[in-house]
Amino acid sequence: MSSPDFSSLHSIFAQKTKKSAKWKSCDYELEHAASCFEISPDGSSFAVGDCEGHLVTLRLSEDGAFVATDETQRHGSRITDIAFNPTSDLLATCSNDNKIEISSFRSDSSTVGQRGARVSMNDRVRALTFMEDLGNRSSIIFSGVGREICITDCCSASTFRTLKGHTGLVTAFCTWGGCLFASSSMDKTIRIWDMRVGDAVRVFDPLLKPAAIGSSSFHVDGNGRVLVRGDSDGTLRAFDMGSTKEICAKRVFDKSVLCTRIANSRRFLVTSDEKWSVYTFYLLIRLLLFETHK
Repeated sequence: MSSPDFSSLHSIFAQKTKKSAKWKSCDYELEHAASCFEISPDGSSFAVGDCEGHLVTLRLSEDGAFVATDETQRHGSRITDIAFNPTSDLLATCSNDNKIEISSFRSDSSTVGQRGARVSMNDRVRALTFMEDLGNRSSIIFSGVGREICITDCCSASTFRTLKGHTGLVTAFCTWGGCLFASSSMDKTIRIWDMRVGDAVRVFDPLLKPAAIGSSSFHVDGNGRVLVRGDSDGTLRAFDMGSTKEICAKRVFDKSVLCTRIANSRRFLVTSDEKWSVYTFYLLIRLLLFETHK
């Protein structure tokens, strides 16, 4: 098989022409400080966790305003992460109280259903993500528990495998279908795992500084071919997932990159920094710098 052509990625960092664009924004004020949020895969709902353990679900009304559809006391302490399963009918949260709460979710009304399972861990859970077990037709959940990654069956609420390899706290996950997923850690590495084996199958070059807990400064495209990582010096780096080799890099911020996301439905890459500056890239035939928004 011939090597994939990644030359189009260079235009992320080479293109300097900006196009005018109109962006709309809307606000919703919470009673307590927000600690994390997630958007459902079908795009219908927003889930926000706060520092008091509340989970608030929102959706956009026809006139473009946020409307609260549900609010529950989910945990007794700060919610550290939220995850939806790929079909948007399950929702999981974790917090500083060492527990994972798994519930059904109704995307038609953007409301949380009955709690299906509560999983207790031996350490704080700092990151969550779902994966579909196609063989058993069920959902499984990955959780970052200290330096380990625990794999839990959602139906039985039993943890059946633990992956070890990180030497620092696990900070974030990314999945893109199939059996592979990625994790970042305070040990400065991003590792690619195959859930069918016990060890990481690829390890990327270390970050300049450890990834912050709660940050999502790396992401993998929906085809699993390219990983884009944001570093503490404001540099974006694109890597070939197969060889882990760096494709290209450019410094786009003066401060640390806090979040990087690649959309699945359209080829958008969005990244932000500590100043709340946002870069948006759009892929049509090639990846272009679209505009900077603050």
